[in-house]
Amino acid sequence: MDTLSLMDMKQEPADGENRLFAALAVLLKAPDRKKSFKSVEDSLRIKISEANHTLGFENLAQSVDPLIQQCGPLPESNTSDTAWDFSCVTLSILFELKNILKDGALLSVQHKSHLRAAAQFLSALGVSPLLQPGVGIPLESRCNAPITFPRNDTKKLSYLLRAILCLMQNKNTDIYSVFTANLMLDILAGLFQLSHEDKSFKLETSKFIRSTHPPTVMKYLLLLLKPNPKCPKWFLLTTTSYLNKCLMSPGGVISTVRALHDVQSEHDVLEKYAKTARIILQPDFARNAEYYKKLCPQVLYLLNSSNEEYKKVASEIVQGLHLKNAEFCHQGLFFPICQVFEQDFGDLEGRLILDQEQEIKISSSVELLILLISHSKISPDVLSRHFNDICAFYLATRKTGGTPALRCRTKDLLSQVIVQAEEASIWHTISTLPEDCLESLSEDSAVAQAMFSNFLKRFSTVDDLQEKMLLVSLLSSLAGLPSVQDEFMKKPSDQLINLLKVLLEGESAEILDLALMLLLAIISHSEDNLKKCQKLLPAVQKLRTSKHISEETKILVEQTFAIIATFGAVSGDVLLVEKKLKKMFKEKKKIEEIKPQKPQQAGPAKLSFKESLEEAADEEIPVKGHGYLSLTKLIRNKDQYSKEQAAELFQLAVSGMEHDDSYVYLAAVGMMSALILENLALLPKLAENYNKQELSLPLRNRIGEALLQVCKNLGEVAGSQRQILLNVYLSGAKDANPTHRASSLSNLGEACKVLGYRVSSDLQEILLCAQGLSTSDPDMHVRRAAALLLALLLQGLGTQAVNTLGSSSLDVYRTMKELAQSSDETLRLQAQLALEELNRGIKESIFKPQPMERHIYITSPPPI
Repeated sequence: MDTLSLMDMKQEPADGENRLFAALAVLLKAPDRKKSFKSVEDSLRIKISEANHTLGFENLAQSVDPLIQQCGPLPESNTSDTAWDFSCVTLSILFELKNILKDGALLSVQHKSHLRAAAQFLSALGVSPLLQPGVGIPLESRCNAPITFPRNDTKKLSYLLRAILCLMQNKNTDIYSVFTANLMLDILAGLFQLSHEDKSFKLETSKFIRSTHPPTVMKYLLLLLKPNPKCPKWFLLTTTSYLNKCLMSPGGVISTVRALHDVQSEHDVLEKYAKTARIILQPDFARNAEYYKKLCPQVLYLLNSSNEEYKKVASEIVQGLHLKNAEFCHQGLFFPICQVFEQDFGDLEGRLILDQEQEIKISSSVELLILLISHSKISPDVLSRHFNDICAFYLATRKTGGTPALRCRTKDLLSQVIVQAEEASIWHTISTLPEDCLESLSEDSAVAQAMFSNFLKRFSTVDDLQEKMLLVSLLSSLAGLPSVQDEFMKKPSDQLINLLKVLLEGESAEILDLALMLLLAIISHSEDNLKKCQKLLPAVQKLRTSKHISEETKILVEQTFAIIATFGAVSGDVLLVEKKLKKMFKEKKKIEEIKPQKPQQAGPAKLSFKESLEEAADEEIPVKGHGYLSLTKLIRNKDQYSKEQAAELFQLAVSGMEHDDSYVYLAAVGMMSALILENLALLPKLAENYNKQELSLPLRNRIGEALLQVCKNLGEVAGSQRQILLNVYLSGAKDANPTHRASSLSNLGEACKVLGYRVSSDLQEILLCAQGLSTSDPDMHVRRAAALLLALLLQGLGTQAVNTLGSSSLDVYRTMKELAQSSDETLRLQAQLALEELNRGIKESIFKPQPMERHIYITSPPPI
């Protein structure tokens, strides 16, 4: 056979590559079982000879020449070492392949298999026998019947590792990937041994570790640390040292998590996550403050990753870091997460509009907080500093703000906090939430029970009378929920019974009503409850003789006393009591002003109307505001006297809207809207006052708010009054005062949103007004309001926007496109919202969903 030199292989790369892999296959194939060999050395010598024959080499010196050219002369040896010769021939063939193969060359599966076998032989016959006992992973733990040739030769080990590292210089070849997967354990173990024996190798070892993919290095370092009784102490210290260096390097935590994710194979997944967190948090906090500063951003990265296992590991790390140093954990992790909530969301009645960037950031923070609270043992009390901001965001979006998914997840976050929180500041914030918000949250039985339990605890510790009355109102609402009754009323605790005793001895009528409601609910469930409540009998007996309670309360006291005193024998009136209780549970009490309660006197409705008028005329702000609220309730309940005195009430409402205090004028606005709804004949009279120049600007704006409330409450019926409502706001848009113009345009937009397609007769005038003011008005607030008007108009028109606008669609589009390039951020946002509504309307009108219907005719033929 002709000799194939290195030059010949370069001239014929394909042929040379095939011949080299053929030689490698001959060298690495299993021995023929039909042939008998005296020893393993004999088998290896025959394989070397066959490989040389395949390559056309005549002797060993010729076959290892490529290795000598790349790595220098072989170490001198006094004895024959067949395993060493075998390793050198293998390396020589691999060097020839390295010179032929191009970057990124794709090898066949068979050729990759040959490379893998070569790496395994280099490990078993080359590197592993040269390692000291206990260094690295022993061969017997990696294969069933290892054949080793133990020898101690530092020069050969050094030469062998240098040759292997030289082969792995190019990371774009399959040689690098195969050697990394099959030889990395032996390479690291050999480098550590050489570094221990020769300090000059430390630099080369560090260079190799830095150049290798961090998760890969961490993975094999962790494998080298597996328990081994024969392992030298210096090897453990060296491996641990490099592991700590990798851990503290930039991105070291992420690399560690990925490595442990590949290495660990515990059946208990939770234990796997906990072990990973313990390894990462192993460095002492006081001595490694810089490490923990670098740790926090990496933990946040893991929390935001899409890998669920990484998220759970990160939550375990947060839990462990919180135990180490709670303040540092808050500053490094919880503060960055909650920072998006630290902004003024305003009071938008739950209809806050978010841009896409805000939506993404806040959604991410909400999901992270839910993850940390639900998957770790960290108490939600850690959010006490940010809970007010989170609640403010929920209030601003709870109706139509943001996406439905974000609203739902924010509600889930608040629910989890309520169920687990104990911090007093959190519960104070919860108690001040609006009634509709608390009702929505209490739909979850666990949340309702947690609120009832904590409000009861707070009631016994609070000294402030106003806060106590607020808690009474909340407890009254919660007590009627089935979930609360099942948890607290069927089997009441001693703590609840003792608290009822304190409540029954109170002087406030509201507190007494609450105590009686709870007590009657408890004793109506079982005889055991009657026995527990016997200790309350003296307190109920004392109430029977009290002269400071209402007649209705006295009836409840008598019924309660009779049931407890007779151990339930008097049960004929229990159904009557339960009916009264249900009626009381449904009443939503709002404490507007705290003052000593006078005994209620029964009287005709005329007296209540008169008292409300007197309160509305009072000079004290709380009394005056309460008077307007009382009159509003009478009007909505269709009180006969309020109907007869409609004109007087109209003037009284206008007078209240002139008041400077918001508590009074907002109540007056509500009263005016209720009065107009009951008597629509007064609507033109109110509309006339809106644009009167002689009236003050605040009064005119408040009249506009009353008109808008009327429009919203009329709903579908508002179309009959559209001429009055639209004309009054269009006239206001021409006012000389820019504030009144902006208010009129905003109110007009809300009215158009309610009226929808019914504005078609006035559509052109509205469009001209909005387009003209949005582009030419000198006041920026007016321009913003005009852009908002277009957005709300399109939102009200919905899918009929394009058909209703007709040819005006193009003009609206051009105007909004121009405004979307404005330098003012708010104006830009309003224009973008209008464009989104217009785009949605166009898509829905063009791409109408086609019904998927198929007609099947059985008894008659289909029509032609």
